[in-house]
Amino acid sequence: MTAVMWVQAGLFLIQAIVLAWTARLVRRYTDETADLRKATERYTDETAGLRKEMVRQNKLSLRPIVVPRYRFLNGKEILNLKNVGNGCALNISASPASLGELDGKPLSVRYPTVDCLAPGSEDEIQPSLWIGEQEHTPPDPLVQYSALSPGTERTLNIRFGDVEGHAYCVSVVVTVTATNSLYDPDVRLKLGEIREL
Repeated sequence: MTAVMWVQAGLFLIQAIVLAWTARLVRRYTDETADLRKATERYTDETAGLRKEMVRQNKLSLRPIVVPRYRFLNGKEILNLKNVGNGCALNISASPASLGELDGKPLSVRYPTVDCLAPGSEDEIQPSLWIGEQEHTPPDPLVQYSALSPGTERTLNIRFGDVEGHAYCVSVVVTVTATNSLYDPDVRLKLGEIREL
């Protein structure tokens, strides 16, 4: 072998080493880029999750929370609604409560709608007695509450909305615990969880 051949062989060897080294660097760069892409995807997913949780927490902190207080006073049923949340409660309504039947017609208590309750404010509403589809004012309040002997229960679903158009509902179980006087039974409330509709 001549000197030129040795030089060519040496150059070929150097070229092969540089090419192998370049291939190794390209492979390492590809792996690191793939790892970086995966890390970016994880970061994006975590950021999306954080954003979703932040929106949920913000929504919870600004939503209205309507809490009822239920009582009888001088034979009249009174439902007090108080907004203990940070947002304005709109269109607050309570579902009619069935009291059974009277003369074969359904007997129920219906509650008027409250248009708006600002945070911290409360409103007192007095329901009306309905026999069938007609409002009735009994001369004796005991007619209205004859179905409310100690131990009886009725469930009210109180619905309300917020300024962003979300609707909520809370179920309230009203239980008569005792009758201290002729017209004013004691009641106990059991509040359910506030659900978004």
